[in-house]
Amino acid sequence: MDVSNPDTWKQQWTAFTSAPYIVAPLIVFAALVGWWLKGIAIAGLKGRISVFEDRLKLAAEQAESARQAKDEVATEFETYEAEVAAKAENAGLGASAARVEGAIVRFAAANNSLSEILGVTEEADSGQFKRGNGRQRRDRGELLARPKVAAHAAPALPSPEPRRDLEH
Repeated sequence: MDVSNPDTWKQQWTAFTSAPYIVAPLIVFAALVGWWLKGIAIAGLKGRISVFEDRLKLAAEQAESARQAKDEVATEFETYEAEVAAKAENAGLGASAARVEGAIVRFAAANNSLSEILGVTEEADSGQFKRGNGRQRRDRGELLARPKVAAHAAPALPSPEPRRDLEH
């Protein structure tokens, strides 16, 4: 069967049109299956969009919390600097330094939480959430965000020798 030959196409069209009671139900069935599959795909995509919108709202809330924590760190540090400049006593400086440290810890927690929500972790690059938006290296398919292993990297450390005094 030569598909470039027009006579072949004429023969196939004749066979196709001569059996409408066989071909028509198959075409209708194929159209319905295609329509159903399209509906499933669209519903799945709408579900993913909903999940991403929820994550975006949560990330916006967490970003605001991180911004407030950053502002708190700046305020506490300015207070600490003012106390240092005023040559306050050690007890006052210690309390002020503890407040600065607490603010930094709260800021770090808020920032880490935001990173987890946004998926800026190694786990986000695995499984079904692997990025495929053009940020992949074309030669090996690796993500650009992963560090390269240098060709001159240090050799692996040898495993420790088993302790002789523990053997029987």
